[in-house]
Amino acid sequence: MNKENSFKLSEEKFCEMTDYLRNSSSHRLKLSELEIYAKLNGSELLRRLLIGHLNERGVGDVGPSVIGNDGVNRTHKRIRARTIKTLFGKIEILRVGYSHRNSSSQFPLDAMLNLPPVNISYVLQKNLILEIIKSSSDESVSSVERWTEVKITTRQAKKIVLKAAIDFEEFYEHKSDSETIDAIKLPLIILTCDGKGIVMRYEDLREAAKKRAAKRIKNIDNKVKNATAKKTDSKRMSTVASVYEINRFVRKPEDICKELFKKSDSEIKI
Repeated sequence: MNKENSFKLSEEKFCEMTDYLRNSSSHRLKLSELEIYAKLNGSELLRRLLIGHLNERGVGDVGPSVIGNDGVNRTHKRIRARTIKTLFGKIEILRVGYSHRNSSSQFPLDAMLNLPPVNISYVLQKNLILEIIKSSSDESVSSVERWTEVKITTRQAKKIVLKAAIDFEEFYEHKSDSETIDAIKLPLIILTCDGKGIVMRYEDLREAAKKRAAKRIKNIDNKVKNATAKKTDSKRMSTVASVYEINRFVRKPEDICKELFKKSDSEIKI
């Protein structure tokens, strides 16, 4: 497709949708039916706009040759197509490949667009991973297909998750280090709590405690009843907690030494 006609397909789709929604036959549709129509056809419109934009950017021809990281000068050029699954469906990307005998081909447009190694866009991969965090692989694949109309196999999903988790340990080590540095500048968070057994009225005890208390009262002889015996199986734990912040007070070794050898008031008077 020529650049002059890059957005012809998207313009045709937009006109098709507006004509349909203007038609009196669509006025009899329920809101749910209109939503389904807009979702399906809107995704197709966005897919065509994406294709039109990529066509405007060309095929990534950067000159007569390309030198790769291996130092090989690739002079043979050939346009190759690649299919990528996006949020809006499959798109085909035409790009120039620079090749040389016994060397892998280089595609400048792939680098410009930051295309993933697999045929699934990074945005679609991210949405899939967010779903997998919440549920199983099969359920996540079904959810993505339901919302995007794009089919991803369970095998592809597992590979994407393994690839995404490859930097797990390094990520949290870096995050821990950065958070530790940031935390030094912040005030201290103090947590304090205490618990106390409170004697309760018999009717406010839990069911299990009520049964033990009733059995104790029945078995204990009136003569040996005392304050301690009355409290057995009659308490519930009450806990009080407090959280507050306090500014850091950093002391030097000299400050501590001064406190250790500080003269008392009696010594000063003498």
